[in-house]
Amino acid sequence: MSRLLKDWIEGFLKYTEEDEPCELYRKWVAISSIAAALQRKCYHKVGKKIFYPNFYIALVGPSGSRKNTAIDIEKDFLTELGVELAPNITSKEALIKTMADLGKREEVGSPFMSVRDQGFDMPVQPHASLTAIAQELVTFFPSGDSDFPAVLVELFDCLPNFKKRTLMRGDETIENVYLNLIGGIIPQNLKRRLTDEVEAVGLHGRFIFVTSFAPVKRNAYQLTTPEDQKLRRSLIRDLGDILSIAGPFKPTEGWLDKFTPWYELIDINPPPHLPEQQFGPYLSRRGAYIHKLSMISSASRGSNLTLTAHDFDRALATLEEAEKTMPDALSGIGASDTGRLLDDVLIFLKSTDKIGFNSLLRRFMYSITGEELLRIVTTLRDVGKVKMTKVVTEDESGKRKEELIIRYIREGERSN
Repeated sequence: MSRLLKDWIEGFLKYTEEDEPCELYRKWVAISSIAAALQRKCYHKVGKKIFYPNFYIALVGPSGSRKNTAIDIEKDFLTELGVELAPNITSKEALIKTMADLGKREEVGSPFMSVRDQGFDMPVQPHASLTAIAQELVTFFPSGDSDFPAVLVELFDCLPNFKKRTLMRGDETIENVYLNLIGGIIPQNLKRRLTDEVEAVGLHGRFIFVTSFAPVKRNAYQLTTPEDQKLRRSLIRDLGDILSIAGPFKPTEGWLDKFTPWYELIDINPPPHLPEQQFGPYLSRRGAYIHKLSMISSASRGSNLTLTAHDFDRALATLEEAEKTMPDALSGIGASDTGRLLDDVLIFLKSTDKIGFNSLLRRFMYSITGEELLRIVTTLRDVGKVKMTKVVTEDESGKRKEELIIRYIREGERSN
């Protein structure tokens, strides 16, 4: 089936360009949508290793950054196509049961079942492919269940056979696992939920933390045009075509010529802004993410299951773009109480254009004094993170007053 769109991700970004969520969020929602459609029936086999195109994606940003607005479009598209979505997950037992029941279904032609061996280099077996779209990602970073993170780690790796003993149902077995996950979370909750148990099993290394503190682009009244409706129909139709494909992705010489030298130097040239102490588990999987994103790029272009040099370039650029702001998601972890307060203030300032000192104090009045806040914003000014400007205003009676205005310095601006 020929595609209506030249590239699905580009079409999705065009369709959502007037929406309030930032482009970075919308791009990774598009990636997650394709991953949900590809399921376990598509893969890239390299020697004894098999890569599947699933992701754990966390959209990280302050309240009001429209994370859920971006995610809702993916849910809308996948629901229309009949892709299996997880219900509201409240525990690891609920997740395991959902996937175990899914893997036992045998309906002919259902979207989560695929054709068996058709001459592929390995059979595409019936599979338990599930996408979880979480309005609140804190569910998957539980505070009272130390075993849940380890379960999520195993499910991410798409095991051919997953077995878990549960209190109510005994042994649960999931064959041919595929879990694709996306959700939104505010940075304060993320830092509280990244416990020692989560870090010990390396769950945070399986997540792409898509982080943005850019002010929301306000669009008070968005009209749906006939062009929008036509583009939506094309997106649904082409995503359905992606859902229908199955089999192995094959790399071209161009892809191999780019991936091989990059991968051989991956340990020598890590991203300098991702410290090993915080991002070690993630850094060890950068190669796997290039495999995954290359498959997503290829499926976005067409259904020939071919990985090209363009797919490698696009995968690397997409990953590096997300990595630029990834440290913001984990900043402040392990810091002192004062350091955590400083980080909370900085996070808030990133999400606004400018704010008066008194308004900022009201925002943090239950956790900080005026003197402490002044020391924090002065420290942020001294290290080049914010600008502080004194302005004089008059009230209705003509009384003059002086106020301190604080503004976060964004990338590319000069601090002086």
